[in-house]
Amino acid sequence: MGSAKLIAQPANDLIENAIDLGYGPIPYDEEAVDFSNATNANDHTPGGTGCALSQPGVWYKFTATKVGVVGAGIILPDSPVIVFFEGPAEGVTSGMELFYVDQPNNTCAVGSLSSIETTPGTTYYVYMKNNVASDILINTTNAFQVPENDLIENAINLNGMEDYFEEDIHFLMATNTNDGGANGCDIGEAGIWYKFTAQIDGQVVAGISSAATEGGIIFYTAEDENATSGSDLTWFNAPNNPCAGGNITSIEAIAGNTYYVFTGMDDPYGDFSINLSQILNNSDFTIVDFNYYPNPVVEQLNFSSKTTIDHIKVYNLLGQVVLNEIINNTSGSLDMRHLTNGMYLAEVTSGDIKTTAKILKK
Repeated sequence: MGSAKLIAQPANDLIENAIDLGYGPIPYDEEAVDFSNATNANDHTPGGTGCALSQPGVWYKFTATKVGVVGAGIILPDSPVIVFFEGPAEGVTSGMELFYVDQPNNTCAVGSLSSIETTPGTTYYVYMKNNVASDILINTTNAFQVPENDLIENAINLNGMEDYFEEDIHFLMATNTNDGGANGCDIGEAGIWYKFTAQIDGQVVAGISSAATEGGIIFYTAEDENATSGSDLTWFNAPNNPCAGGNITSIEAIAGNTYYVFTGMDDPYGDFSINLSQILNNSDFTIVDFNYYPNPVVEQLNFSSKTTIDHIKVYNLLGQVVLNEIINNTSGSLDMRHLTNGMYLAEVTSGDIKTTAKILKK
């Protein structure tokens, strides 16, 4: 009887198993990639004006969230080929579903280095071929956007919201810039920030989609909503708000106090949710009786009230005023065509009464 040798192909030999570089590390490096045992199963790509491949290789992918240069290299080159393609974000099983990225530094030829300039929202596939095992490096640092609320000064404003949910946050790209120095609990870790001012006393509960030991949520207080660094914050010392890790945290907020919420996790991507319904003075809605439609809105937001509306201010989630309209009527409309898609807060004033409404722009 003879003997048979079992040979295992690299984990990312097939396009459908392309390693997602968005999960890090960034830059991505891998030692001794076993190119010699790669196959060309489903690797073939379109010819014509594209880049027709047929040799065995391995695959990586990422979805860019900003404009930037991404470079890839094979350290020990032996007839190396590196080519960037574009394709669907999910479900790709064949190279025939890809499109060659026709840029000067992404040649469809032998070469140990290749680079492209990325377009936000585009998913890229990186094909690599070599004759011998080699270390590889792919630098996607400039292809991923840091979360918009990475800095305390850019904390997302949650005022007026009953519930807030955000998914697929790229925590891997968060920094700890200006996060340290808080009084009582100087966490100093990389994370993102939210803020709100309680209208009435009540409980606020926040959670993240990580294991309790792999993430943290911490509530701080501040003099106002203009904090710019951790030194402007003071830990809210409460039993359910420890200065430690945890995937769910709650506090008993005090009316008129401003709070900042730090959120961080070890996972590259994660979700965040917070419930603020108990700190909202909902009686304002019945006093003004403000109605608005359609919501979500594409172009015009129509509104009406039983009392005269003096003016309406529309804020983005960073607390910036993007619309400020004097109304002096019981009905009207707002032109929202120029606003980018996302969530907004409309502050409606009628005499001494104010109402806040959540608006989704599509």
